Amino acid sequence: MNDSDQHLNKNLLSQFDNTPTTSEQQSLMFAFSARSGSTVITSSWAKLGLAKEITEIFNPRAPVQNLLRRLGGENINDYLNNVHGACMYSDKLIFKTSYPDFLPVSRRGLVDKLLPGLSVVYIERKDKVLQAVSVYKAILSNQWHKKSSDEFTTDISVDQPIDLKKISKFVGNFENESKKWRKFFSEQGIEPIQVWYEDFDQAPERTLQAVYSKLVGTECTERVELSHKKLRDEVSLCWAERVRDYLAQ
Repeated sequence: MNDSDQHLNKNLLSQFDNTPTTSEQQSLMFAFSARSGSTVITSSWAKLGLAKEITEIFNPRAPVQNLLRRLGGENINDYLNNVHGACMYSDKLIFKTSYPDFLPVSRRGLVDKLLPGLSVVYIERKDKVLQAVSVYKAILSNQWHKKSSDEFTTDISVDQPIDLKKISKFVGNFENESKKWRKFFSEQGIEPIQVWYEDFDQAPERTLQAVYSKLVGTECTERVELSHKKLRDEVSLCWAERVRDYLAQ
């Protein structure tokens, strides 16, 4: 466990059980797994007025550390209230999280206590092979996101050797994470609003507007400006075919 994990556990997670939680605010969670488009999707929704910022409030690495430095918080109540006050426009706490980062909350049975009235938007990718390739490429290039204004070049090539076994493991991890999310939704009696990455990829504005209308209850007529560009390219597609061939053996 690194220092960030230790800090989160000692200063926040360890107090979940003993800190009275009196918040009655509703909560909206964007559930996702890595490389499913959550960054561009949530940042674009934030621009439509859902929140000033939609971030990973339970990620014990950089996100939580940055929030604690900016906002402070001696216990979980302070922390969540400070996040709400600084990042939200309404009385609803809106955040995003991966399954592993959310596990300490759900495992302790604290969902209803900390996040009353929780509703969920689930961002998922159907093509787990391309998702796994995306992670592998990001690790190699150290390029996880590209803003719309950024230029990006890489030395990665179509024909270079790749670790097919490692990428295949990523595929399995994503499939398992999807099952775990769906089990959590079922146990909590939550019917999430499903957002498929592939639908967003084909029609980003229409997809964002449709889900926004479901969340807010009114039709969204504003244009949606995307904050990030896709990193998928010919290399991604070619590597994905090599992985599919490997998995078929």
